[in-house]
Amino acid sequence: MIKQITTFIFMFVGFFLLLGCVNQSAYVDKQTLDANADLEKIGAYKLQPLDPLFIRFSGILDQMQLDPVIDEHGEISLLHIEAPIKAAGLTTSELEDKIEALYIEGEIYRNISVNVTMTAKVFYVQGEVLQPGQFPLSSGTTLLQAIASARGYTSFANKKKVTVTRQGKIYTYNLKILERDPAKDVKIELQPLDPLFIRFSGILDQMQLDPVIDEHGEISLLHIEAPIKAAGLTTSELEDKIEALYIEGEIYRNISVNVTMTAKVFYVQGEVLQPGQFPLSSGTTLLQAIASARGYTSFANKKKVTVTRQGKIYTYNLKILERDPAKDVKIEAGDVIKVWQQWY
Repeated sequence: MIKQITTFIFMFVGFFLLLGCVNQSAYVDKQTLDANADLEKIGAYKLQPLDPLFIRFSGILDQMQLDPVIDEHGEISLLHIEAPIKAAGLTTSELEDKIEALYIEGEIYRNISVNVTMTAKVFYVQGEVLQPGQFPLSSGTTLLQAIASARGYTSFANKKKVTVTRQGKIYTYNLKILERDPAKDVKIELQPLDPLFIRFSGILDQMQLDPVIDEHGEISLLHIEAPIKAAGLTTSELEDKIEALYIEGEIYRNISVNVTMTAKVFYVQGEVLQPGQFPLSSGTTLLQAIASARGYTSFANKKKVTVTRQGKIYTYNLKILERDPAKDVKIEAGDVIKVWQQWY
């Protein structure tokens, strides 16, 4: 018997596990059925207070991008919009529609396209867990805690084979050993080639920085002569390290640093079993993207699947792609894939 694999994915490095639809299985345990029923209700991730966003505007000249953090009231502020707008409780796609409508209906812009993504500290859990998906990353999160975030294992899970995929590399862990000896549990730490977004507050001469950790595990900072080691630290530990370097080196008296990882992601909506945001890896195709959302619902219209990219909509017949995978198309960061409903 081929054992099922529980797969844990950190940040934007993708790994896709194709699972059969629940109603086609010869036997599925009640816990798994309940969990999949919950997924239908959960839908796409809803934004929350303190979520950091990256908003890209196209079709206009006076602003190109914005990187607000949703405040404690669930609101963000926009250029030319007098009052803050509610963002919490919306998906990124709903917030895009809301911002576009505000600008166009308010006659501020005639034509504008808005793309909203999250520059969040997140990780992804897939495979034989009860609630696969994206989860917020807090300081010191470990592998066991990550599995717990996904509501634990299904009855088919192989605890002896749990993989963490990062930057194309796969690390395998035996969680039975970690459960017996929690001191061996694995923290989620930065690695070479991880892309970062560093936001500074309390100073005037630099507001943000978007370095990529180099092959030596280092990044360079303004006013700091030598590169500093970032690999092996959590994002919170790197924040503390940067603040200490600037303050103890008497470069700044008061500085606050926020470090996040910038994710290459795509979105799957509509008639799939797990709508939401997913990490994009090199060469990801449309069929693989659907598989990452755990496949179609019984109402899916495979002949009408749309990909929205930079305001343009492309329509595909996935039955043709399934018959001839050579025709499968690559997707790009920010793509919104929608599987439409079949009308009977």
